[in-house]
Amino acid sequence: MNTKTILDDIHKVCGPTENKFGNGFIKVFPSSHDQHQEIQNFCKTQGYDFYIIPPIEKRPFKVVLKDLPPNMNTEDIKTFLINSDYPFIKVTQLTQLKTRRPLPFFLVDLVKNERAQKIYDSRQINRISITVEPYRGRNIAQQCFRCNLFHHNAANCQITPRCLKCNGSRQIYARLKKKFPSPLVSIPAKQDMLYLTGDAKNSPKGQQLSKIEQTTSNLIIETSLMLISTELGIMFRSPTP
Repeated sequence: MNTKTILDDIHKVCGPTENKFGNGFIKVFPSSHDQHQEIQNFCKTQGYDFYIIPPIEKRPFKVVLKDLPPNMNTEDIKTFLINSDYPFIKVTQLTQLKTRRPLPFFLVDLVKNERAQKIYDSRQINRISITVEPYRGRNIAQQCFRCNLFHHNAANCQITPRCLKCNGSRQIYARLKKKFPSPLVSIPAKQDMLYLTGDAKNSPKGQQLSKIEQTTSNLIIETSLMLISTELGIMFRSPTP
């Protein structure tokens, strides 16, 4: 089903909307909260792929707690937030992007209200001095772990799940819980890398590694094409009250 048919159906059932194109999606701007809910329910029943952009006032208030030990238990932080009457949603320890090494920084999502702003006045957790700063985010494009597309998160995604390994209709988390055999394309050891330099490329191991490099390159190209050759979807921005 093409985009024109979907927008025509939304117009017939839910009334007129303002529609714009951006980031590979058609942005639908409802005129009221009731129309937003009506469009959302209609698209769910029709099986359309879409995701929702919540309004600013409904997004969580995020801060980072610094100067804590890397082995700090998040349950201790949650206990502190409960005792201090801070309306938190979740507590997550940040990790280094490449190595996934735990960092001494803890991200706290709070319900956006006046009480949440008072967390900047906090000075200690478990008798350890802390620094509270606003969360600035990472300088990378946000990727959804449900459909593996970009510019939105899994919490507000209603797009059909897609696995990056098998391209099937399953979330990548469901696949990570299972144990799979070794991949067909293996990474050569450091001693094997010596065969890729100089005249050693003509050796048996060098020729074998060259085939592996070529296969890996083909896999990367196919994956890239799979990511960019997606059909247009629909996303909805919640109206501002």
